[in-house]
Amino acid sequence: MSYLQKIVYPSQTLWTPSGMAARYDASALTGIAGGGSVAAWPDISGNGFNLAATGTSPLYRTNQFSGLPAVQFNRTGMLWLNTAGLSLSNPATLFVVATRSTGGGGFDYIVGDYSSGVGSNMLMVNPSPTVYWFQGNYGCTGTLSSPAALNVYGAVSNGVSSLLRLNGNQFTGNAGSSSTTGIILGGNQSAGATYNGLLGEAILYPSQLSTANLQNNEGYLAWKWGSQALLPSGHPWAGGPPSVGTPPSVLPFVYPARNQDPYIPDEKGETDYSSYGDDQTVLERIDHFIEFDMPLITLGADTANWEAFLEYAATGGHFDYYPDLASSSYTTCHLMSKGNRVAHKYPGMNKLNQTIRFRKVIS
Repeated sequence: MSYLQKIVYPSQTLWTPSGMAARYDASALTGIAGGGSVAAWPDISGNGFNLAATGTSPLYRTNQFSGLPAVQFNRTGMLWLNTAGLSLSNPATLFVVATRSTGGGGFDYIVGDYSSGVGSNMLMVNPSPTVYWFQGNYGCTGTLSSPAALNVYGAVSNGVSSLLRLNGNQFTGNAGSSSTTGIILGGNQSAGATYNGLLGEAILYPSQLSTANLQNNEGYLAWKWGSQALLPSGHPWAGGPPSVGTPPSVLPFVYPARNQDPYIPDEKGETDYSSYGDDQTVLERIDHFIEFDMPLITLGADTANWEAFLEYAATGGHFDYYPDLASSSYTTCHLMSKGNRVAHKYPGMNKLNQTIRFRKVIS
């Protein structure tokens, strides 16, 4: 735990994917024990493109990435999941969160087309490790620093120029003129084209996403599955998951981090035996609040930033409190009371002790 905290306001609403053609999420699988066979993988987009195993089913592995499960493919004795009903013409966008296990040699076909031959779309990784995005003939390539890590793969087919994104880094290629007929996770229709690794999530869009939406998907998937450290420093969501609404203001401050939740209700019972002989039980609720003292705020920007925040919070505006800046965990709160004390130190420097009390928003 770090000793840095921050307040972010207005309280942000996390961005989530929408408008998908199909979506497969290992964390949404239910009724499968750890190590059990994944005979079917439902499409949670609502479009009904459910995947069914062909041959030996991949396996369900619990607690793989940020506590989430994954589906394990093994090129020895396992085949792929496929659906022939999904047919998309250009443009289309694909995202996959997956690892590539070492050993076995050869190409790993993470995603393939249900049709065989050069007309198919394929996302594959070779031992180099080079990533290939095929759309018809040769599309484009990119390089991973660590294919064994959990990587966020993105690919676009639009009939003009192919596009490959690896953890937010972009690579371009040729026209990429093919369309998608069906989709296979963990292989390709061609004989012997299989995959060895763990797959967390796959999302397919029936359109070419804008750069902002490509980055939203990358940020969402990276923070969800715990691979945010692989996003480049210039990525808009390198510092936190994507959000919607008014761009937030961030108030960082130095103070020993607390583990206490900003709102903790306790109950205390007390029995009163009155002179009339009746038992009277009084239940008292005690609310605990986060309270901190922000010392040594200099005149100028720091004071102005805090005043802007307090003006916002005093009107009932919600804000997100991060007790540890090194963590993405936060609590949405509202202000209860505030106070301050100013002591003059020397010209241009005052010591401002700013005390605020706030608690968790109970919805």
